[in-house]
Amino acid sequence: MARQLSLRQLIVCIIYLLGPAMLPLRAQANVTTQHNNNARTGANTQETILTPANVNSSQFGKLFSVPVDGYVYAQPLYLSGVPISGGTHNVLYVATEHDSLYAIDANSGAILWKVSFINTASGVTTVSTTDVSCTDLEAEIGITSTPVIDTSTNTIYVLARTKENGSFFQRLHAIDTITGAEKFGGPVVIQASVPGTGAGSSGGTVQFDPLTQNPRAGLLLNNGHVIMGWSSLCDNDPYHGWVISYSAGTLAQEGAFNDTPNGTEGGIWMSGAGFAADATISPLETGRSTARTSLARALSSSACRPAAPSLCPTTSRPTIRTISI
Repeated sequence: MARQLSLRQLIVCIIYLLGPAMLPLRAQANVTTQHNNNARTGANTQETILTPANVNSSQFGKLFSVPVDGYVYAQPLYLSGVPISGGTHNVLYVATEHDSLYAIDANSGAILWKVSFINTASGVTTVSTTDVSCTDLEAEIGITSTPVIDTSTNTIYVLARTKENGSFFQRLHAIDTITGAEKFGGPVVIQASVPGTGAGSSGGTVQFDPLTQNPRAGLLLNNGHVIMGWSSLCDNDPYHGWVISYSAGTLAQEGAFNDTPNGTEGGIWMSGAGFAADATISPLETGRSTARTSLARALSSSACRPAAPSLCPTTSRPTIRTISI
């Protein structure tokens, strides 16, 4: 079953209340992850100004728009008081399907820096909809999942897809929020394998496929771990539900989990939201699968919680709680 993803505009629209002079954005809460926090509540508990009286057509409205180079599926993130280019800026971080990451001044709309993860002169491009035989995403596929920011290290983690001279890659980038430079020796290529005889397996092993696996869920930063999930595009087989964890400080892979190693599908969509997490555990939900042989090996259409924030080693299965949906 194809899943149509809602499109955002090609521009980023900035809306202020009462004008930037009367309401400096530096007073507002940072938005460092999808839906504001790891509970994914979407709540800004520090907002104290908006009222029915002052939200009106004369005081609340669009101030400017900023053209960007591709569609924006990932939620823009926000940091206040970032020291860039000799000044202090309130910054929006915007990722596009053209594999670009922008740092945009949230008060003026000026582009402070831009990083591109493609290089057409060297044969590095975005992935096309023809490559994946699916038009759920318009024209090209680059950065789809919402990045996540670690304010303690001034790092934004971004998952980008590329096509490089006929081969396909997904990479985790750790980008300095101040300079736009790569950090921690990154980026790292997403690679993983688990024992299994499911779709796309070879010799009793299922390999992560960077072409068919679609990273729709927003990235989660929890206790020093960057956790990501994958599903599909247009439910085109073969694919599996994957969850992979990396160290936020070293970008070393810590664990990989495949929910249908002896079957197929079971995509981990999270409806485009990020994994929710408390201090220690990140629950996840899985999609449908053709294989329901056992909950231990085909965890489709379920809600489960890996036992540790680093997920599970590739040589063992996770301890889980499973709720059939």
